[in-house]
Amino acid sequence: MHPIARIVGVAAVAASALLLGMRQSPQPSPQDGAAKTTAAERHEAAKEIEKLAAQARDQGFAAPWEAAAQMETRVLWSRRFAEAAVDAGAAVARDAFAQHVARVEAMLSDAKQRFDAGGTSAIDVALARYHVADAKLLAERVK
Repeated sequence: MHPIARIVGVAAVAASALLLGMRQSPQPSPQDGAAKTTAAERHEAAKEIEKLAAQARDQGFAAPWEAAAQMETRVLWSRRFAEAAVDAGAAVARDAFAQHVARVEAMLSDAKQRFDAGGTSAIDVALARYHVADAKLLAERVK
């Protein structure tokens, strides 16, 4: 087999697997207005993050956000707490994910306060807004 044919074959299989995986991931139903609104909020936050990151790169900043890794870790563990409680039967999914939303909303509130005090950047607030919308979308999916 020609090396290019092998590369094309592998790429085709990878693309198919990616598309199949995307199709199998949980998606809100088109009739669910609240999920559509939350998904739109998450998309808007992602677009804002992309825009702010591009602006920061244009200004010569290699890492435009200050607290992204720490925030990502906190959000990840908040979600893990919710999932662990549900999986262990210690909490109903609706309640566990409502607590996750509350924890992430507190992160957004903190980010806004730090931004107002000059202690963080606008991109950190946008990241927190994204995570709030994402957490709400998860909570709506488990209802």
